[in-house]
Amino acid sequence: MTTQAEFIAALTPQTRAQWITLSTAISAEVEGALEGEPAPAREDLERLTFPAVAPAQHPFSDAEEIFWAAADGLAPDLAGTDEFPLLFLGFSSVNRITRGREPVGFLLTSGAVYVRDSPSGLFGAQAPRIVPLFSGPEGIAASAQAITEQAIAKFEWKWAHQVTSAEVWSAALQRLSSMVALVLALLPTLGGSVATEAPASATSLPERLRELGLGDIVVPGSDESPKRLKQRAKLSKVLKLSADEPILLSITDSTLAGPYGSVLTGAAIHSRDLMEDPVSTPRAGIDPAAIRAEKGRLIVAPGEVHTLPSFLTESQREDIVRLLRELLEGRLSL
Repeated sequence: MTTQAEFIAALTPQTRAQWITLSTAISAEVEGALEGEPAPAREDLERLTFPAVAPAQHPFSDAEEIFWAAADGLAPDLAGTDEFPLLFLGFSSVNRITRGREPVGFLLTSGAVYVRDSPSGLFGAQAPRIVPLFSGPEGIAASAQAITEQAIAKFEWKWAHQVTSAEVWSAALQRLSSMVALVLALLPTLGGSVATEAPASATSLPERLRELGLGDIVVPGSDESPKRLKQRAKLSKVLKLSADEPILLSITDSTLAGPYGSVLTGAAIHSRDLMEDPVSTPRAGIDPAAIRAEKGRLIVAPGEVHTLPSFLTESQREDIVRLLRELLEGRLSL
């Protein structure tokens, strides 16, 4: 796990000064806001709120370690860049099988809000979504509210409400919007830059997967790691694909009965359900506007039904539909 000292040491002098000013300001704002809360609500909020500079009093004695573990888990690629983490609002989830811990919630950085919407399941990881910061013509407050609304749009509240009440979460999200506004206001005065409009969606498949938080679910054919090459070889064999029909992306899972799910090639969508023969739909027979997902089914045209992994959440299925439409309509490059 990255420590505060390690992270700060890797920053340039200018970025280090920005981090110190912003993290101190956010910590002070958090403490000031909590002072006005009645005692029971204050402690519940504190249990969700982890600024980079931990307050002197916190219900968790290891609050600083929790923050940096959240930064590692939600935004592991920040080290060595000019983007830095500032605030984590959320909780740690324990996988009942692996016993590993992962952060669930919202990580505010100087450039974005990183969101893990729900705990990862046994068979599928829940990759973070990324909501970039911007300060548009409507003003800082309106921009901060729009960013927060986008961040919470797909959040799986059934898990969060097991941690604390909806009322406490509502107060925490008001705090997130306020802290986003603080970053938008202060960062430019410290020599940092903030986009002046909401960024357009990415136009390359890898970046779009990162935006949507599908990086551990949809595997692009450009991933040539030994693990992915082995998976694609097995999929090609099970789906009976010829050597001249490479897989462009796959949405699959594996069981003791073998892999199942769907893959896209340059010629068709191919899929296989457990214990079933593979089925195919030529690209020419796919209607992007008609694509929809219903639980474990991916419908790509009337009567053309394919299989999706069972671990997908409703929001993940919706994002997969969106992704396939953009790719098949030519709005995404591989």
